[in-house]
Amino acid sequence: MTYRPGFVTERKRPSPWDDCGLCSGAMAADYTTGGACTPTRIQMRNACGISDHAGRSDPTTSAAVHRAMTRLCPDLTAEVFRRMSWPIFLARIREGYGAVLNGMYGRLPSYYRRWDDYRGGHGVFVMADGGGLWWMDPLAPDGWGGETIPASAARSFAAAFPSSIAGILVPPPAGRDNMILAGGLDLHTNHVLPLAKGTRVYRVPEGNEFYTVNAAVRPMFVGNVDSLPGWRAIFVKTSNFQADHEARESIVYVSGGTPVPA
Repeated sequence: MTYRPGFVTERKRPSPWDDCGLCSGAMAADYTTGGACTPTRIQMRNACGISDHAGRSDPTTSAAVHRAMTRLCPDLTAEVFRRMSWPIFLARIREGYGAVLNGMYGRLPSYYRRWDDYRGGHGVFVMADGGGLWWMDPLAPDGWGGETIPASAARSFAAAFPSSIAGILVPPPAGRDNMILAGGLDLHTNHVLPLAKGTRVYRVPEGNEFYTVNAAVRPMFVGNVDSLPGWRAIFVKTSNFQADHEARESIVYVSGGTPVPA
């Protein structure tokens, strides 16, 4: 069963409304540690390095949220990202990663911003949930547990910033398989990545598990791996890396290569 973190709301005094990133970071820390580290909103505020002035807190940057997460959960691994394509981001989520996702609240369909008439910059926690995303919005009231949101709605929210998709990624809880099964993923790509015979295709970037292609192929190019220059993500149907040896649509990785129009 997929682990879901406890919900953390920003609608509590003494510092309501401006702690969306810290609340989302607390949920991300809970998720990636499988519940072993569950910081509160107040603990995150105190650890982030940005003070609370006269009961009204300052909006926090991803760097400050990351600082609070790693101070409170020293064994936690988290990656701040600022320029990531939506296909790569969605692939990482489907791989089992969770994320603090930044975006513009007013870009959401009205149902998903029913908690407040605010329309500015916002941060939420997201993780995989079937064909959509599990959406945990700190503007919701205490006791709410989250809900499924279509990936298209989350993309509209996140793509509002000109710097592309931004936020903080955390790996899946220990013990989760990190193979990306990509059936039904809408990639929005018109490029392929030509691979020569003998090219190694990896399960994860810089990993130890790989297979070698036995003939020249032109798989669909998904995008560059944001944090690892030179690594490319491709979309294939393969039985490699599958425990039951059944062929499935998956996202795998290669080092190098030049994408070309399909």
